[in-house]
Order: sequence, then structure tokens, then C-alpha cells
Amino acid sequence: MKASAPRRLPSGSWHIRWTDSSGGRRSATFKSYDAARAALRRRTAEIDDIKVGRRDPGTERTFAEVATTFLEARARQPGADPRRTLARLTAYRSHLDRQILPAIGALPLAEINADVIDRLVATLAARQTARRGERNTAGRKVTPATIRNVLTTFRVVMKYARRPVSVELPKGLRQERARARKRPAAIAVAADVVRYLDACRPEWFRVASALAIYSGLRRGEIAALRWSAVDLDAGVIRVVASWAGAPKNDQPRVVPCPPELAAMLRRWRLATGAAADHVVTRPGKDERPRPLHEGDDLASAVRRTCKRAGIPPVNFHGLRATFGTHAGDAGIPIGQLRAIMGHADITTTAIYVRSDSEVAAADPRVRLSFTRPIGTVVPMVSGNGLATADR
Repeated sequence: MKASAPRRLPSGSWHIRWTDSSGGRRSATFKSYDAARAALRRRTAEIDDIKVGRRDPGTERTFAEVATTFLEARARQPGADPRRTLARLTAYRSHLDRQILPAIGALPLAEINADVIDRLVATLAARQTARRGERNTAGRKVTPATIRNVLTTFRVVMKYARRPVSVELPKGLRQERARARKRPAAIAVAADVVRYLDACRPEWFRVASALAIYSGLRRGEIAALRWSAVDLDAGVIRVVASWAGAPKNDQPRVVPCPPELAAMLRRWRLATGAAADHVVTRPGKDERPRPLHEGDDLASAVRRTCKRAGIPPVNFHGLRATFGTHAGDAGIPIGQLRAIMGHADITTTAIYVRSDSEVAAADPRVRLSFTRPIGTVVPMVSGNGLATADR
């Protein structure tokens, strides 16, 4: 192994360089000369052990280095659905950058043992969290479900490094029995929907919100929606794309574009110009219109709008849930509602159908009648050759 003696940088720190067992050039920086010299000796000993077969060459890599190559490999995975690949990579990067790497990123794989994993779990359980743009004044902690998802990412990376691990979760973090799904928080009162839309600003955000409320579109479907898929005269919108490919469940569909939404879209197209390709555009860094990006923080904009409107807060998905809730209350058959919302499973659609017996009892369609009108002919019965009439 070739290595250079520690070299002092203008900043006052000490820099070392060496060639690892695979021939790659490596370097590191330390605050003191003693720390740099100790690290160089440790690296030298590791490479010597690898050469004589006393150490697995993969164990000298740090977890952060393995995570980097893991993400690169996943991004190049052949034949994968681009939309799903992007969603998984986004989740992996979030878990690694925010929770795993700060805790164990600098550790070599050889040093990741049961004690390290237990400390990682304890660190995650004690960590406080906050939504973007929000102050966590209540001291809210990371949820057990999030911790389980983060540890799943950790296990996947370790499996990629051919060092599979098992994680024993504390009792409070173990997967509980599946519970009945609840309907997402929605704007349940029609008057509140009006107040919400009136409080929306800027105008591009009002249009995006209206597409979710009136047509039940998902966030990615709104971002990918083009004017060529909107038929304002027929009152329909064709959903054929999402963030990076086909819509969720790979199911293109047609959704309603009611008159109120159509009037808003006509005004919006006149304001943005007929040459625009995407329906919803917002100003970019150079003030030129651009389509919505997956990283755009629409959730905070929805919460601010709810606060201005004086209504209970929801997230952006809650606007889609608003469509499902009000469509279900209007008596749309559940099969039709499923087709419009693009659900793969009808049980997902069922959460939007409210079981309010008082409202259901007032529906004129359930005022059933089974009495025989006076004067109708009674059908012939065996043993009686005459038809008789009611009296």
C-alpha cells in the first residue's frame, strides 16, 4: 500500500492520502497531526490484513461509502419503473441523509454490530421531528412507523454490502396488528371549501388546489397534467401521466371537470397564455414559468391557506380526500368513485363513503314501498283457475 505522510493544510488541519486494496486513491482530513498519523497507521494495518487474508476487503468501507454506491446502483437498475424507482430513491435518501448517516455514517462496516444497532434504534426513538416550516413546540417524536421504515432502509443497505443484519425492535416499535383504514382529513363542509379556495394564493396554487378538490387528482397527476388532456367543452380531464411516468397503479383514467373548475381553467389559460404546455405552472428562479416539481412544498401552502380561511388544517392529499368525501356524500356508486379516483382496491374507496345513518335515512331513494296497489290483479295460483282482484 502506498501512503503519504500527514500534510498540514493552510486551514491548520492535517491531510492523509493512501491507496486502498482495490487500487483506489483515498484521502481524509483530521484536526490534529496525531489523529492523522493514527488513522494512517490503522489504514495501513487494514490493507496488510486484507493482503494476507485476515480481513474481508469489504469491511474497511464506511457505511456512508456503501450507501453512496447503493444509491448509484439503484438509480441505474435496468427495467425498473421510473416512477417507482424515483419514489424509492427519494425515501432512501431521506432516511440516510436525515437519520442514519449522522449517527453511523462514519463507521466502517466491520464495527457495525448489535450494540451499534441498538444505539441507532435508541437515537431514532429519542429524536424529535417537525414538518418543513413548522416549529415542534410540542416536542413531537418520530413515529414508530417512520422508525421501522428507516431501519428497513438500513437493512437494505447492509444486505447490499453482503453483511445482512437483524434488528430486534423494542416492544413499542413493533408492528401492530393492521387496523381499519381511516379516511384522510378532508374539508368536509361545502362552505369551508369555498372559504379555502377564496383564501388560496397565488393563482397557480388556487388552480392546483381546485384540480384536487373538483376532480380528485393526485399531486403528481396535477404536476404532469397538460392542456392537451383537458376537454373543457366536454367537461372531462384525461389522466395519463404522473411525476415520472404512468399514473399510480398504471391506470390512465378520465375524471370530471365540472363547470366551476372549467371556468377557472379558462381564466387561468388566458392569464398564462395559450402557448403554455402544462396546466399548472409557477415562477422559477429566473421568474420563468415552470411545472411543479416533486420537491415543491405544497403541504405548507395548504396549511397556511387553511389558517387564512379559518378552517381545520389538512394536507394536500386532504384536498383529494375532499373530492372523495363529497362525491361519496352525493351518492356516487362506489364502483364509479373507485374508477374516478384511480384506486386499485375498492376497500380504499370505501373509506370515503361515510356511514351516517341519519343522512342515509333522509335519502328519498331508500323510501321503499312493497304494498300492492289497490285493484291490481293477483297472479294465478295453483289450484285456482281464476284470477282475482284485490278488494
